[in-house]
Amino acid sequence: MKEKAKRAAYTLEYKLEAVRLVTGAGTKPVSAEQMELARLRAELSRVRMERDILKKATAYFAKDAL
Repeated sequence: MKEKAKRAAYTLEYKLEAVRLVTGAGTKPVSAEQMELARLRAELSRVRMERDILKKATAYFAKDAL
């Protein structure tokens, strides 16, 4: 029977430093307006993509109808 490999043990300080490096702690906090702006930009991008797909689909089916 195989034995499980031992997991490395990390200190709390090491873990906290790793999290700080990854999450970008110390950067300027994001305001509610910035979050809303980012959400709206993402939604606008999605809606534009959907519009372009619908345009292509309309052109494709209109061509077949003629």
